[in-house]
Amino acid sequence: ILPQQVPAFLAQCQVGIVPYNPSITRNTLGDSMKVFEYLAAGLPVITTRFQSGLEQKFSGLLEICETYNQFATAIEKKLKTPPTCEWQMRAHKFVQVNSWQARMKEILALTDEP
Repeated sequence: ILPQQVPAFLAQCQVGIVPYNPSITRNTLGDSMKVFEYLAAGLPVITTRFQSGLEQKFSGLLEICETYNQFATAIEKKLKTPPTCEWQMRAHKFVQVNSWQARMKEILALTDEP
């Protein structure tokens, strides 16, 4: 899939999954770009724990699963229940606050300070 095809591809999806292998990725640094991409597309996100502090950072926007069975059950549940308008508004706001444009404004503001 080409980068320009991603939005059309995601528009056909009902849920975004981030199935990291916890024994390999536990407590890794950084965030998964897929989480931000899925949220920007308005998709509910189901993930395994790939770093500590996910609950605080993503504030209820992710469903974090600890086992394979939880993961499969969460996917089935999300496919049957579309995200609420409230969730979509929260996800949109989160993405806007964490966009590259917002981050660059913060960096530039820091460099302008005496």
